[in-house]
Amino acid sequence: MKVVFGEKCIGCGVCAKSCPAVFAFNKEARRASLRPDAVDAVPEEHEGAVRDAVLMCLTGNIKVVDG
Repeated sequence: MKVVFGEKCIGCGVCAKSCPAVFAFNKEARRASLRPDAVDAVPEEHEGAVRDAVLMCLTGNIKVVDG
């Protein structure tokens, strides 16, 4: 599974709370991002939490690409 994290982040932090192993939250920038080790592929054990984060994202900023 690969995650595409767009530019529409509003800094709500729901993704980082849902899956801190994959998403990081920068308090100063008030923006979330993918952790460097999750850019190429999400570890299998975190795929469920990532799918939850996709559903909870208020802006639809997070997309999942299977494969």
